[in-house]
Amino acid sequence: NEYMKGQQSLKQMIEESNARADQAETELRNVLKRHESQLAQANYQDQRTIRMAEDKLAQSMALLDERDEEISRLRATVKKLESSMNEHEEGVEEVEQEVEELHDENEALQEQVDHLEAECTGLKEKVAALEGERSQLGALQMELTMLREERDRERAKS
Repeated sequence: NEYMKGQQSLKQMIEESNARADQAETELRNVLKRHESQLAQANYQDQRTIRMAEDKLAQSMALLDERDEEISRLRATVKKLESSMNEHEEGVEEVEQEVEELHDENEALQEQVDHLEAECTGLKEKVAALEGERSQLGALQMELTMLREERDRERAKS
């Protein structure tokens, strides 16, 4: 009779442990799903931001190339005008001012390109970190599967 009570008590403790393990497994699965969803969302947003930054970078580079060509043309014009400077002194001053403005714009665009490149690099690093977290999730899922199998074997033995 005492032995039966002990057996019954052990059985009850095993059932309670199994119930707690099931509950912990369910909670872990829910946390994993939430985390995977958040990682996927963050990854999507980062990829979108990277594409937008790369688009802005490409536009800025194209504009920079156009401005460089325009500066080259204006410098050539300045040289031609300098040869006849006595006749066209006012025109030369205007062209030089425009060249200077374009040069200033060019420098501002170069700073913007540098900033966008740095931002793009930072976002790529962030995406790489998220990929690392995703692989950690895979390891956790594998560990969860192994724990389930071990629990199931233990149950089968009982």
